[in-house]
Amino acid sequence: MNIYWKEAKSKILKQLNEDELRQKLIKLYYEQNVCHRQIDEEFGVSRATIQQLFKRLGMPSRNRGTGKVRTPFVKLVTKDLLTGLYYQCGLSQQRIAEILGVSRRTVAKAFKFHGLITRNRSEATSIAKTKIPRRPYDAEVDGKFIVEINALTHTDFSARKMRRMFRLFSTTTHLGQIIFFKKVIDNYQRGITRCSPRFKKNGIPPPYQWDIYADLHESFEQQVITSGVDYLDILRNKELDREMILLYFTRTVECDGGIAIKEKHGKLVSEVFLESKNIIYLKKLGEIVTKELSIPIHYCSIGNDMYRLWAPLKQETLDILEEMPIIHPEKLWRKRLVLDYLGEHVTQELSEKIEALRAAIVNLRNATIEIAKEKYERMPKGKRAIGGDELIKVVLEHYHRRFGELPFPVS
Repeated sequence: MNIYWKEAKSKILKQLNEDELRQKLIKLYYEQNVCHRQIDEEFGVSRATIQQLFKRLGMPSRNRGTGKVRTPFVKLVTKDLLTGLYYQCGLSQQRIAEILGVSRRTVAKAFKFHGLITRNRSEATSIAKTKIPRRPYDAEVDGKFIVEINALTHTDFSARKMRRMFRLFSTTTHLGQIIFFKKVIDNYQRGITRCSPRFKKNGIPPPYQWDIYADLHESFEQQVITSGVDYLDILRNKELDREMILLYFTRTVECDGGIAIKEKHGKLVSEVFLESKNIIYLKKLGEIVTKELSIPIHYCSIGNDMYRLWAPLKQETLDILEEMPIIHPEKLWRKRLVLDYLGEHVTQELSEKIEALRAAIVNLRNATIEIAKEKYERMPKGKRAIGGDELIKVVLEHYHRRFGELPFPVS
């Protein structure tokens, strides 16, 4: 019997794969009310084989007397509904049963009927412990966010697959970088940016830093290309969107670059720059930026196997700087300063203003390090992580107590 069943099933599956077979049987048997005898004639197998196939696929047969399906719920509930509730929203079968007003056993039958794979105990426990359900990737609303997280992973941030999560993470001593990262993540979902103090025993000072991270839904893993060179090749082969190119370039500059402000021949001059060890990546990005944004790009070596892409800012290129959607607070005040004073003579008042802003950035960094040291030494392991909003508030309060008011806004 088993040999015959395997041969019969193999004969059917040569015509259709299992998912296509399931959908066809649903259409014939439940929607068109075709009986088993007519179905076995179509597939060229016996009636007993079709009945066995229904049983193995978890598809209930009609009652001989009433002609009704014994479990009407499995016909009424759609596969899309179960997929959305179970996989995307992370609900359990018990919770789905409560929402739909049926028993858990009935929901389990519906899962078997539609061929849906259930989670194992370990995965279910992991989801149960997650306090904030993550929203899955949506192509219609996450276009810009995907560009941003690709820019982050090609510069100062890293990404890795966790258990049913996709984590973006980095290490920093700058509150501005924490605020910047939180703003990017808030475009996807609020309240999931986390910060944890760390101590580096052997490394470049300062020893106390902050690990910053956010866990996204696992569906975002397929949208991130870890190689910046490969990502730029894909962009060049596509029909380029100027807004997206500008967004990508801006986020890379905010992570691993900045806006330099200098004094030359008594006048304020400036440039936008990006640094990387990968000169091929910089040159490919420079080609795209030159073509799409009409910005002259230059390259130079800055030592220690590091290279710099830079673009001088002049009156004719200020429009590009104004368009750049900068959200990093320290880069944002530099942008405003350049827009107001580029090309003007550097007076004593302007010079003092620039120095005050630079000193404020240094003091803010020191305050961020001091809070990291305090949290690391006072809190037990496993209790040190705090939310991004809470850390920003604590550091700013500490700064105000020590140094007074900030000369530029940070939020």
